[in-house]
Amino acid sequence: MPIERFRINANELKYFTAFFVFICLLSACPYTNWLFRPALAIVLAYGLIMLVRFFGQGKLLIKKPLFMPLFLFSAIYCLNILWHIRDGLFTFVTNGGQMTLACLYFFIFFFQFSMLDSKERAEILQFSFNIYIWGALFFSVVSLVMLLFQYSSAFSINGTVYRIGMNGRAITNGVVSYQLFGIGTSSSILGSICLTGTLISVVSLWLNGKNRQRFYSISIVIFMLTLCAANAFTSVLMAMVFAASYVGCHYLTSIISLHGACLVKRICKLIIMVLGTLISVYVLYYAVQGAEASVVNLFERTRVTVCTFIEKMEESISHPTLPEVPPDGEEPNEFAKPEITEKPPMTIERTLTSSIYSGRLTIWAEGFQKFLQHPIFGVTNENISVYVNDRDRQYVNLHNAYLMLLVGTGIVGVSLIFFFGLSLLIKALRFISSKSGNIVKHLSILVSACLAILAGDFVNGNFVFAPSESYIFLWMFLGEIYGITFAQSEPASLKEMRLES
Repeated sequence: MPIERFRINANELKYFTAFFVFICLLSACPYTNWLFRPALAIVLAYGLIMLVRFFGQGKLLIKKPLFMPLFLFSAIYCLNILWHIRDGLFTFVTNGGQMTLACLYFFIFFFQFSMLDSKERAEILQFSFNIYIWGALFFSVVSLVMLLFQYSSAFSINGTVYRIGMNGRAITNGVVSYQLFGIGTSSSILGSICLTGTLISVVSLWLNGKNRQRFYSISIVIFMLTLCAANAFTSVLMAMVFAASYVGCHYLTSIISLHGACLVKRICKLIIMVLGTLISVYVLYYAVQGAEASVVNLFERTRVTVCTFIEKMEESISHPTLPEVPPDGEEPNEFAKPEITEKPPMTIERTLTSSIYSGRLTIWAEGFQKFLQHPIFGVTNENISVYVNDRDRQYVNLHNAYLMLLVGTGIVGVSLIFFFGLSLLIKALRFISSKSGNIVKHLSILVSACLAILAGDFVNGNFVFAPSESYIFLWMFLGEIYGITFAQSEPASLKEMRLES
């Protein structure tokens, strides 16, 4: 009898992924945000068709490792949404949208993607990467120009007020502390775009070998400059986790076969390397912030000096003699040019304390109380709302994806997701520890990228509750890891390297 195989259209998944990534970028800009909902409706509708076709191959799916935890989670989650429904089934962000998004992440961007040939996976990743990198570069370059000129503005669209450019946080001793919003809807959004751009640029450097190295290297520099100016603590946390995870994964193969004193020595060395990496990234992050502030202040002083000089030159040409001073009590000429003034010095500083304690602890405490009311199955995203400051302000985003998951899906949902995640991580680390060479580097980069995205969710994010390009790439990276470790599928980039050598 012929062996039954999965029927997957690689081109369909390629263009579907690229379109989804593109509309997520649209949502990040105030000027294009209004296009996001109608475009998301198209994505969810077509995604449902893809899911129906995917589940039509039921007999083959059940045999896949780790399929059942995600399937059980999705089934319980969907039933829970129907049980708690208040605002109708067909909503984009909650209820119907939630169910479809969760299933798209799990079964299309993870399982279906992992079932493709390694070359097809690499093509889909690279196509989506290129679209995202160019879009993120546009965000970064325009935002950096706003930083250089200290541009700041606000406007209203459909009743929502958006800030763009520089956002002042505080004034200390005459120095203004800023965060860069740029053309993003917030500093966190801009930082997330640039950090995701940095991660996929690093992955692209590896996937492409020697091709376009200069482009991806320049992209990484631009993204790092922008995310430092955005000054969202999520970004520095993700960068630190990525660097430390890569060092840890890459060094794992050298300690796995050791015993006794040699093992203890190598573990101590690994701990020192990881700590050194964390400190280095942290210091570099704030050093770049200081350098950026110095450049902006220098540019401002230069601008004022040049403008003043030009104005004096124009006056000397048009009025060779000194202008008459108006008598006492007489108003000066109302058409006189405004005086050129220098903006106060700026800095890009934000303490760790202000990042963590800026209302988050209160929100987390209220969220945990919400979980205690429905600990088994949760209340779904539609019903997550906590009040702080004597019910003055309502939050539907708890600024912690894992707390969101706990409140939304309860102990049952969290247990299934963590079982899936830990199983895949352990499998990947065992695979890394048993191999050597380029495959270790390939998997180390992917595992580190996933851990970085998940680390950012400790202080932000919605986990499976929100459409986000970082979650799309997260599940595709997990799918690539799954395809290599469970299906023993050699990455396409490594095949090319082997053939070249």
